[in-house]
Amino acid sequence: GANINKGWGFRTEIGTAVFTTFDSFKKFMPEKDWWPRNEMWDKHFFGNSAGNASPDKYFSTVEFNYGKAKGIEDFCRKAQLVNVEVNKAMYEGFQHHIWEDASGILTWMGQSAYPSLVWQTYDYYYDLTGAYWGAKKGCEPLHILWDSHTDNIMITNSTYKKYDDMTAVAMVFNQHGKQITSLRLSEKMNVLENSAMNCFRLFSDSTGMEELTDVNFLRLALKNSQGKTVSSNDYWFGKQKGNCRAL
Repeated sequence: GANINKGWGFRTEIGTAVFTTFDSFKKFMPEKDWWPRNEMWDKHFFGNSAGNASPDKYFSTVEFNYGKAKGIEDFCRKAQLVNVEVNKAMYEGFQHHIWEDASGILTWMGQSAYPSLVWQTYDYYYDLTGAYWGAKKGCEPLHILWDSHTDNIMITNSTYKKYDDMTAVAMVFNQHGKQITSLRLSEKMNVLENSAMNCFRLFSDSTGMEELTDVNFLRLALKNSQGKTVSSNDYWFGKQKGNCRAL
């Protein structure tokens, strides 16, 4: 009875602020209103008119994670990184908890019918935002992922096919591109159909922690029995949680 309602279930409406690329932004925003953030942004739902998309939190997250923007073009560029991270995490979260008790998720929404700064994976002009690429990666039917909350490297398989003799590989690089060899981990496993499985923890102890820089990169690969990579996934993370300003 304790597991009846964990709060995942089937989510029919979930989303976030999703800022456009600069190429799209300048098509619908008068140049005098480009920067700094102002009332005109709210007319495109980046303000009180879209409070449940948390645009204030989104704006402060872009600044905390990637640094104070020099202007609108710099902000649009940095925002795409947040778009990737947030939307990939939404789908990976549901994959991770598949049937426990997550059964599905629908993004609100695919595309807005008016030039908007929230709730979209591709924008009014059909340009792809970072949200599209994050959702696409998170929705891989056979997928390797990092759950940074529990530190587990996981394989999710939303197909009805079992994959035997697979190898999960994790590699960590510092901000200078140097591989932290003590954090190169791998494990062979049989991947069950319609399931989410733990492989190993990335930071199971303090090994390699002293070699981390202010920002670091994680590359994951799932290889089949012939050594071919069938799923890959990349993350960047700060030594201080969320702080990737060193990028």
